[in-house]
Amino acid sequence: MTTIRVIVSGVGGVGSNMVRISQMRPGIEVVGAYSRNPALAGRDLGEIAGGTATGVRVTGKADALEVDADVLLIATTSFLKEVESDIHEGIRAGLNVMCTAEEMASPFDIDPDIARAIDQHAREAGVTVLGAGANPGYIYEVVGLALTGAVWRVDQIRVRRVVDLSGFSAGVLGRLGIGFDESSFQKRVEAHQIYGHIGFPHTMRSFARRFGVDLESVSESIKPTLADEPISSAAVAVGAGESAGFIQQTTGSVDGRPWFTAEFVGHIDLSSVGLSPRDSYEIDGLPNIRGVVEPGFNPQFTTIGALANFLPHLVDATPGLISVTDLPIPSPWI
Repeated sequence: MTTIRVIVSGVGGVGSNMVRISQMRPGIEVVGAYSRNPALAGRDLGEIAGGTATGVRVTGKADALEVDADVLLIATTSFLKEVESDIHEGIRAGLNVMCTAEEMASPFDIDPDIARAIDQHAREAGVTVLGAGANPGYIYEVVGLALTGAVWRVDQIRVRRVVDLSGFSAGVLGRLGIGFDESSFQKRVEAHQIYGHIGFPHTMRSFARRFGVDLESVSESIKPTLADEPISSAAVAVGAGESAGFIQQTTGSVDGRPWFTAEFVGHIDLSSVGLSPRDSYEIDGLPNIRGVVEPGFNPQFTTIGALANFLPHLVDATPGLISVTDLPIPSPWI
């Protein structure tokens, strides 16, 4: 198989892991990178990723996009409006674009005008744009949908993710709501400074489109899990009485009743609350289906594994703005 050449926008956890997997797997080569962090300018990608030097250094955006490549991987933020310009610049450079922003899983629901403009631009340029990741992306849009593949009828779906948050950066943990007392946590939720995990509404919309049902509403709630004792094992130190995790409930309703319900339980020290990573699926219908993944999908490994394995499907896909549900099931390739 021809080597797929990748430029990364954002050299945080996802960008660094793409460099790591490219050093382990033939067929993937990271050939350029740019970052919003000026401290990374000029640094070698391999050294940033904690490995051996690659000879590829972080440059400015314009220089990076002039490198001969196949795919631009944007791994910077969760929100459509914040990646819109980078997507268009990648398209103008003649690149297929893969973006980890959660809102890119259902961009036509988030902002139809932005989504239509991206779709039209990509079609005119003959390239493909894809939102992909762990959740939304692989865990439900691939595995979850696959579990419904032999079901005669789906009446209701319930899923639950229990996730070890200890591997996330301080910036991500802050957005997730780690390290706050209960009052501060609630105020930050109300001020949209704490989001928890924002992937489930986009997953529910993908399922609804796939099944041809009208998703009438999506409701969410998030509550902190307070630590009994100080925890210093993660990027954010948590004191007693501060949030070491959270429990988030998301419900999508159809015909006035819950149709897809999801629970996300995240914690920086799962063993301290008697839990371990686990993903479970409950599909009520004909017949009923129950599925469990133990240990659960590791967010870091799953994200980069899915992104890498989607690469050849992205390059071969029809031009335009597409979803992971438009592609074959990903698998490791060489």
